[in-house]
Amino acid sequence: MNYPYVVRRLLASVPTLLGLSMILFGMVRLLPGDAALLKAASGENVTLTDPALISSLRSQLGLNKPVPVQYLQWLSGLVHGDLGRSYWTREPATAELARRLPITIELVLGSVSVSVVAGILLGVISGVYHDRIPDHLGRVFSIFGLSIPNFWVGTLIIVLPAIWFGYLPPLGYISPLKEPLDNLRQFLAPSLALGWALSASTVRITRSQMLEVLNEDYIRTARAKGLQARTVIFRHVIKNTLIPVITVIGVQIGFLLGGTVAVESVYGLPGVGTLTITAINQRDYPIIQASVLFLCLCFVLINLLVDLAYGVIDPRVRVA
Repeated sequence: MNYPYVVRRLLASVPTLLGLSMILFGMVRLLPGDAALLKAASGENVTLTDPALISSLRSQLGLNKPVPVQYLQWLSGLVHGDLGRSYWTREPATAELARRLPITIELVLGSVSVSVVAGILLGVISGVYHDRIPDHLGRVFSIFGLSIPNFWVGTLIIVLPAIWFGYLPPLGYISPLKEPLDNLRQFLAPSLALGWALSASTVRITRSQMLEVLNEDYIRTARAKGLQARTVIFRHVIKNTLIPVITVIGVQIGFLLGGTVAVESVYGLPGVGTLTITAINQRDYPIIQASVLFLCLCFVLINLLVDLAYGVIDPRVRVA
């Protein structure tokens, strides 16, 4: 592994994350509504027009200070690993994320597995059987996958089996350590819903790259030497097809993390996406900032891993 390259990339990501943190902090403060008012409204026998109460709550939450001062205080805590505390539960944001993160990771891994296997398989078949029935079916699949929102697909996956077969997947969250089969049944449907769009993009890019590589001179030379079609496809074509495919998959995983917000809500999974939605509704600024910044960090790290994967798949590619 090229460690200097990794260090340079990580250092270069610091200004990016710093800029994102400034934009995030400012946009959160532009949300309509007031966190102090919502907090006051949650109590009993509270007069929302009492200025002393609202002023006291704003002081407790640190909202009475100028926004630049609030940002610098939050940034100072961020450097020391302190993402703030929830306005509602008073739990540290890091603890909230740590509790929800395994659920989101399991959902993302399941979705990526579905999308990579289905996308690359259908893309290879479409490329090999160019302009024949398998190719037409693969293109129709990709068009539908790119056109239909994943939350709508997730709703259909719940509704249609319930209507046709009287089957409902387990809702809520079941730990794989307690009930592995129920956990698998629970995550199968949301993984299919999230992996649908990603697999559609993967089919299209895999197919186009397959067609391009199949027309290269070295492929014709391999065929002229008498190599079997299967050997040519698996040893030469697929390997040289994967680099742009990995790029697309890496970018799409970032959008996949954002897609968990809707799908987790549909399936009642208490992951980072559901935490973000709840925090937005409650104007829980520290939780919003922590969860969104975490997703941004994941996106940066995924792009780095994609770059490093180039050299593993194709030795001709070297990161400098």
